[in-house]
Amino acid sequence: MQKFTVAISILLLASVSIQATTIHVPADQPTIQAGIDAASAGDTVLVAEGTYYESSIVLKSDLILQGECGESICVTIDGNGQEQLLIVSNDDNVIVNGISFTNGYAMGEWPEAYGGGIFVYMSSLVLANCAITNCHAYQGGGIFCHESDLIVESCQISSNSSSGVASGIWARNSNVSLHDCRITHNTTSSAGGGFHLHTSSDELACNVELVDCVIADNQGGNGGGGIISLSGSMQSGRIQGCEILRNQALSELGGGLSLVGNIEILDTTFANNSAIMGGALELSAVVGGISQCTFASNYGEIGSVIRYMHEDTDFGISDCILTSNMGGPVIIRSSGSCVPHVSCTDIWGNEGGDWLELISDQAEINGNISEDPLFCDPDNGDFHLRNDSPCAPDNNDCGLMGAWPVGCSTSTSNLTWSAMKTLY
Repeated sequence: MQKFTVAISILLLASVSIQATTIHVPADQPTIQAGIDAASAGDTVLVAEGTYYESSIVLKSDLILQGECGESICVTIDGNGQEQLLIVSNDDNVIVNGISFTNGYAMGEWPEAYGGGIFVYMSSLVLANCAITNCHAYQGGGIFCHESDLIVESCQISSNSSSGVASGIWARNSNVSLHDCRITHNTTSSAGGGFHLHTSSDELACNVELVDCVIADNQGGNGGGGIISLSGSMQSGRIQGCEILRNQALSELGGGLSLVGNIEILDTTFANNSAIMGGALELSAVVGGISQCTFASNYGEIGSVIRYMHEDTDFGISDCILTSNMGGPVIIRSSGSCVPHVSCTDIWGNEGGDWLELISDQAEINGNISEDPLFCDPDNGDFHLRNDSPCAPDNNDCGLMGAWPVGCSTSTSNLTWSAMKTLY
């Protein structure tokens, strides 16, 4: 589906120069860098299908770098493990669409050690329909972004690594929007296996938006958890419609997510994440709230689902399901006096207990329940509800609980496809 942001950006770029042209690589210019060097503001560098063994490609402002078919499968930039692949520095209105980046390598001193796949510095970049794989850096294995505006749409960021923080994406003092992306199998021995957003000063207001993304199978060594680490106190934004699955923080906290700031978490699934503290979430001063989320089969010794540190900031948990999580109690407070307000939430079948400790007095009030949510096929990752689930909107006074609507009936939820066919 055509993305609105990319379409508008292309129209804006097209209006930059009345004489905008398309430069074909390799028909007009032999390399991608030569095509960029020959381009003017508003031009498109159109790259023919194939693999291009180039690195340290430097982009320009007001330029479109476009793969021939608009999908990452057609054009590959392979750095042979030598250098950063793409550099966007002090550039505005840059679009990269339909290109795969692989085998980038960024080590040494600043800035060469940052952003093995793509290095973005004080720029605005739209990255669409791209893949960044098998890249390595000291920090920001896939993408490093500093004091920039970054929009990433329908991209795959996978199997990248770093020896410092953030193997997938590291965004520092930047505004970042990710839509319909897959961030998977990224690994670091430090913080933020999949994504790390950092602000270096309380004076900065950095925003993050993750919508309809899959963030899975990432691994972080310590703080920041397996997938996302947000540090600094002025961040705001939302995480909505995402699946955060099988991420791991090896030695510290926040297996799925570690947050500092005003972040809303909506309509998101956390399953099979693990950490010593906060199997799914580690929260600090998060006031945006958690709503209509499903937490299943996460593991945390200290807080199987949530570990939080709140001094005097209240936050709410509403319309959620917390079930089959393993380890300690589902919610643990490590410091502060705040008690989360829980409403219209089902907490059931957790190894460390359900409505205990901090939330013990909220059981069976404000629409809260403790009943089997009756998922369709949780063993295979299907958290849709059966039609007779107590969390289905027709079966309670709150409406839908959890991230998934009704997806099966009582009579067919436990049948295999072969068994179902015998009924007809």
